[in-house]
Amino acid sequence: MKSIQLNSIMGTVTSKKDGSIRFSLTTPELKNEEKAAIMELHGLNIETFLKPLDAPPDEMLNITKDVNVKTPSQRLRAVMYVWWSKQDNQQEKFEAFYERKMESIIDSIKSKITDLEDWRRMKNEKRN
Repeated sequence: MKSIQLNSIMGTVTSKKDGSIRFSLTTPELKNEEKAAIMELHGLNIETFLKPLDAPPDEMLNITKDVNVKTPSQRLRAVMYVWWSKQDNQQEKFEAFYERKMESIIDSIKSKITDLEDWRRMKNEKRN
């Protein structure tokens, strides 16, 4: 995996609810191998250095806080909490809501496994 340095143009900048920001960069035209090197970094925690080229910077601002990377299960729980908090009638505590919805998700996936096993069994019976 390669480190990459290139000139780019700052595009859209948006503020997120958690206080972080998201921004996009536009690169110059790239060769396929340069594109591939950038694509390899997708989803990885990287160090970013932003330096304006059109005007000399007044000072250097160092932000040393690490990015809070959530696991998929942490993201699901957080989204489910938002879902629960937006309910008009919260008759159950979040933990009960979470456990009930997780059981529903688990049961749904189990039924898909059973359906797939049944489908394979029927397919094999037709061959014989």
